[in-house]
Amino acid sequence: MEIPRLTTPRFTTLCLGLMLLQACDGGGTSSSSMGNAFPIDDGTDGTEAQPAPIAGDIAHFGVISLGDERGEASDLVARFAAVASPVAPEAFGAALQSDQVGCQVELDDGVVELSDLSVVYVPQPDNVALDTIGAGDTLTLSSATGSWTELQPRAADGTYALAPGAMLPTGPVPDGLTIDISGQAFPAFTGVALPPVETLAAVDYEGGGRIGIDTRFSWTPGTVDNARIRILTETAGGFFLDQSTQVDCLVPDTGEFTFPADVRAALGTGFDGAAPMFSRVAISTSQQGDALLVLIRESLLP
Repeated sequence: MEIPRLTTPRFTTLCLGLMLLQACDGGGTSSSSMGNAFPIDDGTDGTEAQPAPIAGDIAHFGVISLGDERGEASDLVARFAAVASPVAPEAFGAALQSDQVGCQVELDDGVVELSDLSVVYVPQPDNVALDTIGAGDTLTLSSATGSWTELQPRAADGTYALAPGAMLPTGPVPDGLTIDISGQAFPAFTGVALPPVETLAAVDYEGGGRIGIDTRFSWTPGTVDNARIRILTETAGGFFLDQSTQVDCLVPDTGEFTFPADVRAALGTGFDGAAPMFSRVAISTSQQGDALLVLIRESLLP
């Protein structure tokens, strides 16, 4: 098991992000990429459908991630990167394998980065150097009625986000959203569909508040292929502690979950976790040569 890198727990930074979005109400929140600290990827015997096979190693990848609460858009972000050394699809772990359990445990260094304020899931391959690259001046998301919204590169970190002052469209997220990428270092993609996602209604667990390493979670499974459930928490009161621990798991959408043995060991018997953030994550992919585009819809539990 790796020595954990020191990093600001996503749970804390995402709660900050949600406060900026006027959506943080004292519960948990959702994260962007899963870090490399204590990466744990335990196979299961799940029977859910797998994504279309990805051919060969990946040298460039991009992620489009759209989050919603009760069906209304709450966050949208895109990131693109070149991989220092091409990697097999398995390097993305549970993000590309819906029958896998992928958990990361991270320690806090108290530093909040701008990219951490996103509230949606943005996966990346583990244990490999990445360079941020461009994908064009504008990314356009469209519905059957025309353009829905656009993203532009953010100078500070290369992440694609809404233009300054712009807001996500109100009302339900349209069915059949597609993305057009004009291309730059990352190649052009046209009319690629985002996957559908079913609203996550509720997740039950013992006590309904703080959690420990033996907590059992249960929910009503979804019916959409390649869906996962995301569970994110950190040490209770972690924002005010000198050091806190976060656990971030992406698990099969089977209806129940308990932390695997390796995760329990990494957290320690005394782990006292805050009320978690839960979401359902649907993932699809599109590929051109050694460039992989990962498309994500995330239903955040309010």
